[in-house]
Amino acid sequence: MSGSQSILYGGGGSSWKFQEFTSSGTFTPSAALIAKGGSVFLDLRGGGGGGGGGSESNAAGGGGSSKHLTMATALTPQTVTIGGAGAAGSSGAAGGQGGTSSFGSISVAGGGGGLTYGAGGFGSGNEGVAGGNCMNDASAGVSGGSGGGGGGGRGTCPSAAGTAGATNTGGGGGGAHNASAGIAGGTGYCRVWWQE
Repeated sequence: MSGSQSILYGGGGSSWKFQEFTSSGTFTPSAALIAKGGSVFLDLRGGGGGGGGGSESNAAGGGGSSKHLTMATALTPQTVTIGGAGAAGSSGAAGGQGGTSSFGSISVAGGGGGLTYGAGGFGSGNEGVAGGNCMNDASAGVSGGSGGGGGGGRGTCPSAAGTAGATNTGGGGGGAHNASAGIAGGTGYCRVWWQE
């Protein structure tokens, strides 16, 4: 867990702070936050789905992603769970779904794994993005960026590897090329903002 709390800016006798969680932990509200009613804003991302594994001449789809932006109330300590990355699909198999991330009772499921034969995994959350579908193009399957869906599987010609989902972005992993394994998704993430 990244436990630092940073002041974003101040004004009118109050300031904004945030805390990042890159691993599971506990958010403990300050006395000042509780006195203001405990309102926090969350950027909560599930683990990214793994890219699908290709089969013979069929490239696979990329993993999906999940991202949930919402308000919450934290008047007591809240358990934060960071979802794990979706596993890469072996040759001819779908990628794994990313793990669920949560803040107290609020949760967002991880992105779905990419399927073989070109279908992208599903996204979830209010900012989720489905994984790209393979259109048998000549480009490598790339990971989605921060909360983005995985790229489609590579076409039959290139030999470059697909791209993994970056750590703590929830991005989906790229799909595979031919009879090869896909690429893993990225782990989840949580950022909490509040005003004191």
